[in-house]
Amino acid sequence: MHNRRVSEKKIPESLPLQVRAAKVDSFDYDKRSVTFALSSENPVERWYGDEILDHDKGSIDTSRLDRGVALLFNHDPNQQLGRIESYEIKDRKLYVTARFGNSPLAQEKLNDVRDGILVDASVGYVPSDYEFTEGRGGKSDTIRWTRWMPAEGSLTTIPADPSVGVGRSADVPVGTPIFPVRSVGVLKVQKSTPAPAEITEVRSMPETTTAIPDNAAELALRNLEELDAVHSDYPEIFTAAKRSEFAKAKRGADEARKFVLAEMAKRSSDAAVSASASPSVQVVTDAADKRSKVEVLGGCIRAFAAVKGRSVKEAAEFAQRNFKDSVVARALSASTAQDGGFTIAEDVLPGVLELLRPAAVVRSLNPTVVPMPNGNLTQNRLTAGTGFQYIGENKPAPVTSAKAGQMKLSAKKGAALLPISNDLIRYGGSQYNTAVVNDLVRAVAQGEDIAFIRNTGSSYSPRGLRWLANAANVIPANGTVNLANVTNDLGKLWLALRKADIAFTRPGFIISPRSEYYLMNVRDGNGNLMFRDEMLAGKLYRYPYRVTTQIPENLGSGSDSEVYFADFAEVVIGETMAMTFETSTEASYTDGSNTVSAFQNDQTLVRVLVEHDLNVNYDKAVAVLTGVTWGS
Repeated sequence: MHNRRVSEKKIPESLPLQVRAAKVDSFDYDKRSVTFALSSENPVERWYGDEILDHDKGSIDTSRLDRGVALLFNHDPNQQLGRIESYEIKDRKLYVTARFGNSPLAQEKLNDVRDGILVDASVGYVPSDYEFTEGRGGKSDTIRWTRWMPAEGSLTTIPADPSVGVGRSADVPVGTPIFPVRSVGVLKVQKSTPAPAEITEVRSMPETTTAIPDNAAELALRNLEELDAVHSDYPEIFTAAKRSEFAKAKRGADEARKFVLAEMAKRSSDAAVSASASPSVQVVTDAADKRSKVEVLGGCIRAFAAVKGRSVKEAAEFAQRNFKDSVVARALSASTAQDGGFTIAEDVLPGVLELLRPAAVVRSLNPTVVPMPNGNLTQNRLTAGTGFQYIGENKPAPVTSAKAGQMKLSAKKGAALLPISNDLIRYGGSQYNTAVVNDLVRAVAQGEDIAFIRNTGSSYSPRGLRWLANAANVIPANGTVNLANVTNDLGKLWLALRKADIAFTRPGFIISPRSEYYLMNVRDGNGNLMFRDEMLAGKLYRYPYRVTTQIPENLGSGSDSEVYFADFAEVVIGETMAMTFETSTEASYTDGSNTVSAFQNDQTLVRVLVEHDLNVNYDKAVAVLTGVTWGS
């Protein structure tokens, strides 16, 4: 629930990634797996009150857990130990099972768990919606997060919440008092846009005050720096004089933030706070908002363009004032400001990616999509399997070994431009919101397919399937075009994957329009259309197929094309799970062969930036037929 009292308290809509501790519950060294209760409903003291994570099934956003999240060491994304592969919500706790990788660090920490040295775990989570209960009779205010998303799990050296974790996941009752948990860094109250999600280190300490010890010079210096940060964020409330007063009294930054909250509440109670004056105070929930996330994003883009990209706060106010659209205003407030642009809120992004899936040919064949929160991902893959032989009694087993390689993904930045009429931005109705996003999605989809299919790759652009395929799977088509040869060539692609023992989990073809036209119309000796019925059902050679103009029809001697066949379960797209938008009214763009000035044409240019990469788990899962002249 989000009532007026919540608004008066100015409790943040969005926080950096939060953490709380757990204990390892069970461990299987042979399977390299560990199970623990990742979170519970134990209260944790935060600077804005006692925090509780609600464990109703509808309260936990499991979208990341469903894909699998990282198992880290001490919440360091550069020290990944493995992956959380399964979870269960029971007894108002979240239990997870993680599997260790094979890196030296993972092996080291696996041994530490086995030896009982590393026994504490911690959850990193992103909170969003809450219920607020005012503290009375000297008790602290309580914030119950009714919607939150586990983002990672970590094995840690410093525990915080003793009610969950290894060995204590079932025997400590919910509600057991815990030590206060404090942030080592500065946790800022959000004014107009939330801070970008980042891991905040925490420590457990049996203290009840934030006073700084007289003899701790280093802590006093850090406290002064944190007080300076609070003053910098809220100079009108936490003035220079107030900062000096807190420093002399050796009062910590936590108390300074509580002072700021109290002052905000006092000022809010003196004047009515309208939605148009404070769009960032409200929180939008999925349950309350039934509108398409794509439509909401289109409104965000139009509002941001209308204020010429000056700030997300100004765009939110414009959406509320001019569009009369509080949903767009709140979505903008939940977005992250960038230099000259904004990154859309994470709960809006899946709607855009789902729109991109059918528009982009490679994505539409359902490749494996993995998150790259740090812009890079490296995982082991087998390049040759382990051998197997039968042996006689008392005979030694032959020594065989699997050959392993690595699949690496690193974020490559792509951009698309969309010119929008300023009249549409200023006066167009909400029906234009989806049209704006659709145009951008089409541009991104086209650029993706160009890169994902045939791009040669570089340090700043992805390498396409044509150059990721094993050389033995690049097969020349028969130069004589007839039904028998065409059927045989399609069979060669199928055979190449079969001979490599590919699982055929999600196989599919990608062809050019000319090849599709030929296959739809080729007849046998009796005049029967050989492939048309199957192709009208979206299949070729009994597998799904897609058509794109991004496969050229002028290769080789000038009339060659290509046909692609792959098991797309082995094709991996790495996503940073972020989409950034920028605007300009002064820039120019190329429309075909002409350079167009946005300013002269009363237009605003919107640029969308995405970061992703493409690779394959096994290069023999892709086969390419070259020199295709069907229908030329």
